[in-house]
Order: sequence, then C-alpha cells, then structure tokens
Amino acid sequence: RSCAFTPAEGGDTVKPKKRKPPRRLSERRGESNSVPANIDSPTSRSKLDSAKPTLDRQTFTTSRLLEYFSEKELVLQTGHDPDDWADVLIKELVDNALDAAEDVGEDAAIQVTLSDGELTVADSGPGIAAEVVKRILDFSSKTSSKDFYISPTRGAQGNALKTVLAIPYVLSGNLSSRLVIESRSVKHEIEVTVNRIKQEPVIVHTTSPSLVKIGTVVRVSSSCFGDDAEARILQRVDNYHLLNPHLSVRYAGTVTADSERSNSAWVKWRPSDPISPRWYDTEQFVGLIAAYLSAEQDGAPAQSIREFIANFRGLSSTVRQKEILSALNLTGAKLSDLATNGDVNRDLAGELLSAMKAVSREVKPQTLGIIGEEHIRREFLDRECNKNSIRYKRIVGVDNHARPYVIEAAFGVFENKDQTREVVTGLNFSPCITDPFKELAHWTSLSGRLAQNFVKDDAPCLVLVHLTAPHLQYSDRGKSSVQLPSKIAEAITSAVNSVSGEYARIVKATIRSQERGEREMDRFLKGRNRKRDIKEIVYEHLPAVYALVSGNGQYPAAARQIFYGLRPMVLAELTDKQDLDSQYITQTLVPNFMAEAPDVCADWDVVFDARGHFSEPHTGKNFGLGTLEVRQYLDLFSMPSGLQDAPPHLSTRFPTVGPSGCFCNVLFIEKEGFLPLLDKVKISTRFDLAIMSTKGLSSTAARRLMESMPGVRFLTLHDFDKAGFSIIGTLQRNTRRYKFKNPPEIIDLGIRLEDVRRLKLASEPFTIKTAAAKNLRRNGATEAEIGFLLGDGHGHGQRVELNAMTSPQLIKWLEGKLKKHSVKKFVPDNDVLKTAFKRATLAHSLNSEIDKAFSKIRQETDKAKVPEDLRIMIQAYLKENPGASWDFAVAQIAGKFWESEDLAA
Repeated sequence: RSCAFTPAEGGDTVKPKKRKPPRRLSERRGESNSVPANIDSPTSRSKLDSAKPTLDRQTFTTSRLLEYFSEKELVLQTGHDPDDWADVLIKELVDNALDAAEDVGEDAAIQVTLSDGELTVADSGPGIAAEVVKRILDFSSKTSSKDFYISPTRGAQGNALKTVLAIPYVLSGNLSSRLVIESRSVKHEIEVTVNRIKQEPVIVHTTSPSLVKIGTVVRVSSSCFGDDAEARILQRVDNYHLLNPHLSVRYAGTVTADSERSNSAWVKWRPSDPISPRWYDTEQFVGLIAAYLSAEQDGAPAQSIREFIANFRGLSSTVRQKEILSALNLTGAKLSDLATNGDVNRDLAGELLSAMKAVSREVKPQTLGIIGEEHIRREFLDRECNKNSIRYKRIVGVDNHARPYVIEAAFGVFENKDQTREVVTGLNFSPCITDPFKELAHWTSLSGRLAQNFVKDDAPCLVLVHLTAPHLQYSDRGKSSVQLPSKIAEAITSAVNSVSGEYARIVKATIRSQERGEREMDRFLKGRNRKRDIKEIVYEHLPAVYALVSGNGQYPAAARQIFYGLRPMVLAELTDKQDLDSQYITQTLVPNFMAEAPDVCADWDVVFDARGHFSEPHTGKNFGLGTLEVRQYLDLFSMPSGLQDAPPHLSTRFPTVGPSGCFCNVLFIEKEGFLPLLDKVKISTRFDLAIMSTKGLSSTAARRLMESMPGVRFLTLHDFDKAGFSIIGTLQRNTRRYKFKNPPEIIDLGIRLEDVRRLKLASEPFTIKTAAAKNLRRNGATEAEIGFLLGDGHGHGQRVELNAMTSPQLIKWLEGKLKKHSVKKFVPDNDVLKTAFKRATLAHSLNSEIDKAFSKIRQETDKAKVPEDLRIMIQAYLKENPGASWDFAVAQIAGKFWESEDLAA
C-alpha cells in the first residue's frame, strides 16, 4: 500500500513511522518468549540451536527381494491386474510345459487338473533339474533359458515360477503359498512366507523321492481360482489347442475334456533349434556374449569362439567356422578374448556378427511354423462357427529389421446369434490373456480395427490373429503388449481387413437397407447361389491328389499326372463341362497353389513338362527345359571337380559342359520354330552361343537355369507385341512363381520399334486393351512403342512378329545385333586353359602308349579263357544288382578275374 506523509517546513519530507512487528504467538497467548532480542548474533543463534530437538538420522539397508510379494509389483511383473492372475498362472505353466516337450522333439502332451483350489500341470518333456529349481528360488536374480536368445519361442517372462510363488501368497492375504514340483524322481516342496522385519521372503525347500521320472508335474494352490476358474481354464486350454496342431491336452476337473492333436507331423521352430545370426543387431549380440561370459565367471565351462559360433543356424560346419575365424584372426581364440577391461569389445563383436551373417542364409518365414488353414477351420467348426462364414488369411514377409514373420488371421460367425464376440490373439503359438496389438496401422488397436469393420463387442463372431516372429519388442515387463514394426502392423491390419471385410460390407448394407442386408447375410451364411470355380475345387483336392500320385511323397509327381488325378473330381462338380484345360491347371493353378501354401508343399517334388529347349555349342548337349532335365544338367556342370578331373579315356578334348568351359552368351528365343534355321547357318558354333528357346513365357525351370549361370549374358529375341515385352520383363523380375536371388544379365535384341521402321516390317492387326499400357511400360516399352501397339486406343492395336522377316533378313539382322553387343568366340580363363593343355598332353601320351601296347595286350586277351558258368554268374550279379545291365555285369566279372590273374589262366 502507499504511505501518506505531510511535507514539513523547509521542503523536507517527514518519513512515516515504522510499524511494530507483530507479537509472537506465544506472546499473544501470554507465554514467555525465550528468544534473544538480537537473534542474529552468534551467541543468540547457538543458544537457539541447543534449545531445539534434533534427529540423528541413520542409513538403513533394505532388501528389495520382497518386491515380488506386493500387488503393485506383481501387476508390473505380469502385466495384468489381480482379476487376471488365474490366467497368468495357467499361461506360465502351460507355456513352460509346451516348450519343454518341444525341446526334446516329443509329441506335445499336457494334462491340466483343477481340484480343491489346486492347479496341476503335467508335461511329457525332459523334466526340470534340481539345480534349476534351486536357482529359480533365488529372488535376487532372474533365471531364464530364453533371455538373450532371439528366436520365435513362447513369451515367457523369465520370472515365471517366481510370480507363480508370489501370486498365491498375495491373494491369500499375505499368509503363505505352496508350490510342488515333481521331476526326475525328485519331489520339491516349496513353502513361502515373508519376514516383514527384514523385508525378505522366507523359502522352505524340502525334497523327497518321487515317482515322476518322465516330464514335470507342477502343483500350485491359490485362492485366485474362484467359481469361474474351470471355465477360464477350459477356454485357455482350447486356445492353446487352436494355436498348436501338434498338442494333445487333457483337462480333469468337475468335467473332463480331451483335445487330440490334429497333426502330429506339424512342425514349428523349437526352443532348441539353433538361432540365426541374422536376427541380431550388435547390441543384442554383445548382450548374448556378456551373458555367456558372466556364466563362465559363475562357474560354467569356458568355451571357444568356435564353440560359440556353432550355436547358430547354418554355422555348424567346421569349414564355415574356420572361414569366419581366419578372416578375423580369431583362430583358436576363447570367447573371453572378446572382452577387455570388464566389457565386451563392441567393435570386434560387431565384426564377428557381420562375418557370421555373411556366410549364413536367410531364414524363410515359413520355417518359423504355420498353423494352417485346415486346422484353424476345423477348430472354428468345433466352436460352432458357420462353415460358410469362415475366412482365413496368411501373410508372410520380413519386417523393417529384415527379420521374418508369419501372420495368420481367421474370422467366423457363430451359429448362435446370442453369442458375443470372441477374439483369440497369439504370439509365437502362445495365446495372449488380453489384446497385445494396441497399435496397428494408422494408430488403431486390434479392437478398434474390428469395431471399424462392425465386429463389435456384441457381434456373434470369432476372430483369430496370430503373429510368429523371432523378436518381439514388449512395452511392459509382463509382456502383455507388443510394439510392432510398421511392416508387421500394416500386415496385421491387412489380414484383419481381408477376413472380416465381407462381413463388414454386409453389416453396412444392413444399416442402409434392412431387407437387402438380411438377404446378403443369408447368402453369406448359407452359401446359396454360389457355384465354386475350378480354382476352389483344385485347391481343395490338390494335397490329397499329390499324395496319391507321389506315393505319399516317395516319388516325383508329373504335373500331367496330377491333372489326371484332379480331372474326375473337378468334372463331378462342374457338370456343365465336358473337359478341362490341362494347361491352365498344370501351368497356372498347381504352381500358384505351391506358391500360396508353402507350408503344405514344402516337400513336394512336382515335375513340369519341358516348355522349351537348351543346347550347348560344339558339345551336342541338348535337353528340354523341364524340371528334371534342368536339375540333371545343373548337377552335371556344377560338380566341383567332376568332369574336369576325370580320366581322358583317349579323348584329347577338354570336357566343355557348362558355361565355365563352353560359352559365356546365351541366345534366348521366345519360340522354337527358328531352331532349324539357326542350326543351318551354324549361329551357335560360329559365335559360341548356347541356344535357349521357350514356348511363351519362361518357365520356372528356365529361370532357375538362368540364375545358375552367373556371368553369362542372355541375348533375347522376341516378337514386337505385349507378350514379347512380358517375356523380357519376367526374365529379369521376380514373379509369383519364382524369385531371383541373383537376377541374370538380360540384353534385349528386339525386335523393337526402330527395327520395324528400319526394316519396313509389315504389322498385323491385334486386339489389345488400353489398360495394357501400364504393363508395357513396366516391361520396358517406350511411349512411342506403346502408342504403336495400342493403335487407335480403342482395342484395335497392331503387332509385328519375328516371322515378318525373311530367313536371309533375319540372319543378317541377328548377326548385326550379335556383333553390336561384342558376341565373339569364347576362350575360357587361364586356369581352365592350363588344365585343358595338361589334359590334352596326358591324352596324347596315353594314346601313344596304348598304340604301342595294344597288339601285345590284344594277343594275350584273345587267349583268355571264358568261364563256363559266365551266364550263371551274370544272372547272379543281376539278381543282386537289378538296376545294372548285362554288359555292365560282364565288365565287373571280367575285372575281378583280371585282378586275380585268373583270366589269362
């Protein structure tokens, strides 16, 4: 506030009076005030301090071991509220039981029992060792066989049995909890209480003999198993069976339920399978090395870097191990040599990881394991979904970090319309307790995505979303929510939209028009007025037909054999057809099915007919471009020392099979009619060209052959039309049927528009859609060429075939193209030349010696006595060797006589 004052005489001002400070509370109460008047003086301050009470603070050390035994910490550790802890117990025990059974390659068999508030889970695995149980009971450390290993195993916490001990304790009102583990003939009885003064758990662990020798039996008592416990356990067991076709599970309680395995041969990535170095980044790799070194310091056996490398997929070969260690100068080094000054050398570890990645192969997503449509459809039917409403979608790929993944989604509508939505989610074949997919594409959760597709909480629908991936990044310690790379998030969204999209469209139509929507839903559920096409019928029967034709996979199956196996089944359903297009089934539907269902067809050996030919210059080697023919040819010229080191057998020529010693250019022609003309003018031998011809688009066998010839150029001849450009495009681009790892070098000889105009070639009318422009542009056609081919742009286009040229014109044009691209006689590298020269010298020398010895040896052999029982000996040999010929048998018998010197006698 402003202070009023009165001016004094002489112009001076009068200062306002100072206000007295307020009295202390003690003064107002009439109490004495012992505070000195001059409080700021040292003497006064000292008296004041001595008058105040003081606290002598002491530093305490408090154990954190009791953190597990609080509701707050258990929520953090499990990722779930107490209402879900019963599910947490079931999940942890069944996850461990399944992993244990798979580790030893046994059929997964589990028994779950609930009796008098006690849950028992028994498995068929190898059993848990006594020393592992002891380590699990140490609440000061984390015990896990999965931390630091990046692989698609079930999402255990690494604190499993610790939380299994703590949960019953907390829910019992902090009284006590009891856990029993029986394994390997030992019974472990574990009782847990708490010392509240020292803030530590008190664990009483006693052992006694047990009758359980195989597998592990775990029993836990808990008050969390309320009235709905049995229903929750049955639901969780059903979900495990849905995600694990190889699982056989029996439940015993007030009711008994059995779920038999639907596919005992089903395989997935097991916890014991070697891990891939390609799944690690440097920090994760350093963490793994540090974990091994820490274990060594705690008494585990020391290991070499070579032994460490052998744990990884594709690196069990000693040759590859030596290659890696030699490149890094680590031959004979110990794993501890990667650490200095108490830390792992990150630079050296990074170099080691890079070297391991370089010599290891990528893991195909299908190798992780695929549940499969057949099993999921069967499970949806068992849950009383309408069979016509079931939809399935699988997406495989690699994520943003080049790690593989598999997504499977399914959708069905319950027959009972009073049922509400049920969503089953899973990560690496373990069903989740709550939805782990909180952030999909466009920042939408799975529940939000389903709601947008009208699959809301009250919808009578069953939904499955399952993700398999080697590395899952969780957003909480309990691993209840997963953070997805953008590619996986988008793929899950796409899969969910695919399976529920048709249902969403119908519900949306119902909102707009009740009558129309009901009609469409009726058709959706009853499948009326819907006639299956050839593709659906073929896809349904193809696996069974292949098994029949191939003798359950014992023999290769020709695509034509498969066609004849499918033919009566397709015609029986499509009664309006008299016959089928074998080309469409064998060349389109069968390859497409094999590409779309790699899990089903992983071991199939389907042989497709040759759709073209391949011939080498000079050697006379000529074969069809079929599956078996190409396979045999590749085996022939890819032998590491094979023909080159074979005895000369009188020949002075170096074997010239394959590109290394025969050719470095291949003339690729889209049709076979020109082969006699090319042979007449000796194009192949004059230019050292291999000739490759196909009937239309190149087959998978042809592309496999091309990829197996690194360094070879493929000079292509094709018609000037849409098909010709498509042929060029598929030769150098991945397609659905074949994906190149190393695309071949393609040189387009034509014909192109400039050739048509320069040679004044006649065109012919051709029907072509305007939409073909996109395909032409993608396959390398210029805008001028697209305009020429499309013609008037209303479907009336034009094309020019190779046949438009006369034979002399074609040869002259082709020779000009070959010279333009420097195609000339082939001479191999110096190593091949040296080998050939030495071989020829050897042959000449040998032939000379043979000539000198021939007459003498011939006279001696003419005197040789032929065994009287030769026929009997031949028949006996052929009986033991039914695949041999009679003359081969004669040669073998004569050889034995010659070696024993009985022949001359």
